[in-house]
Amino acid sequence: MADQAGIDRARKLRHEVFVDEFDVTADEEYDDLDHRDTTVHLLATRHGADVGTARLVSDAERPGVVHITRVAVQQAARRSGAGRALMGALEAIALAEFGRGDPPRVRVELSVMEQAAPFYRALGYTVGEDRHVEVRIWHRLAHKELQGPLAGR
Repeated sequence: MADQAGIDRARKLRHEVFVDEFDVTADEEYDDLDHRDTTVHLLATRHGADVGTARLVSDAERPGVVHITRVAVQQAARRSGAGRALMGALEAIALAEFGRGDPPRVRVELSVMEQAAPFYRALGYTVGEDRHVEVRIWHRLAHKELQGPLAGR
């Protein structure tokens, strides 16, 4: 999803989760990364309604490394598989679009709320022990190394 209408839908959902539920200010939530040409936004829907969103951000100065940010799933849709589906789709895009080498490899990095650390561990992410505060919420850095099949297969 790269059109403005899709970005607006994602931002509305992020507002509901981060601003309304977690008391993040709108100024803290919205940034210029939403409109970069290389940012990938995804929406998870259920019965025609948006229930989750996440974005993938690349950094030209760090080839082979991408960041997953703004993972937000409505409270009622948590444990429904929406978050897992978003992460799986973003990982596939990360490997296909930003993987380097043969077989292609990419490192996915993200900063996770401490309360969500078990979710990311279950998806195979290594969650660091060091804590830091972002927008008044404890976070930990996490990463996962992805590797695709050999190109000749």
